[in-house]
Formats: sequence, C-alpha cells, structure tokens
Amino acid sequence: MTFSLDELRMIERLRKREGQFSRWRWVLAGFCACMVVVGVAAMVIVFQFAGDSGGATPIEYRLVQLTLVAYLLPPINIWFMAWLLCLGSVLCRWHGDAKTRLLLRLTDELQKRDD
Repeated sequence: MTFSLDELRMIERLRKREGQFSRWRWVLAGFCACMVVVGVAAMVIVFQFAGDSGGATPIEYRLVQLTLVAYLLPPINIWFMAWLLCLGSVLCRWHGDAKTRLLLRLTDELQKRDD
C-alpha cells in the first residue's frame, strides 16, 4: 500500500508527537507535583488564617476571616481538579497512546510489505 504525501506527513507527525511525550512525561509529572505543593500550601495558609482568632477579636474581624476563606476555597478546589486532570492524563498515557502506537505499527508493516 502506498501512502500519499499528506498521509506520510500525518504519520511523521504522529511519530514525532509520540516521541515528544515520552521525553516530556517526567517534566509533566514534576509539574503535577509542583501543583500539589502549591495547592497544599494555599490550603494551609487559608486554614491557618481562618483558625487565627488572636485572642478576643471583634465579630467583624471574624466575619472577614470567614468571608475570605469562603472566597478562597473554590479556586483552590479548582486548582486541585486541574491537578487531578493533569496527573490523570500523564498516567493514562505514560507509555504513549496505545491506538497511535498500533496505527504506526500497522503503517510500518504495510510499508514493509510493499517494499
């Protein structure tokens, strides 16, 4: 089977993308680890701020504390969801995309058969 020029370009792009991911997967895993550290640090800061009563504080100060916590927790939770998506995609494709590898293998076999 002979492939057209566009099909050969697509095959080469698929090969390049698979090779790039195998080189960058550790970097992406490190980025996920950094996202966890930042998220945990933000959560600790928020909860320390919320728990800091400072002795006898006026009720207005306590309301401001709780309001800030209420506004800061949803973005932190979104941050953790982004971390989970990043980690999940890295772990699912750790050895590359199985469909792409199979497709590249089939194209190699077809090209060998024609030669």
